Amino acid sequence: PMVTGCGRYPMIVFLHGQCVEPDHFLRWDLVPRRLARSGFVVVVPQLASLPPFGDTNPDVTRAEQVIDWMRASWPHAAT
Repeated sequence: PMVTGCGRYPMIVFLHGQCVEPDHFLRWDLVPRRLARSGFVVVVPQLASLPPFGDTNPDVTRAEQVIDWMRASWPHAAT
């Protein structure tokens, strides 16, 4: 509800670095918060950050799925 009627917002998919600690993506909040305060919709997906890196990287697939969902199925996609 907070973005309804507010106009268009650019989306950023924030991809965090590789780390072996559990729920590492939860530690990346400072930069996404600042971006959100600047008028961006920021998505921070949980990434596995595991090999293989390259054409079959599961993190690339996850990022693509998030973008596809945001464009097609997110309730505020038109915003």
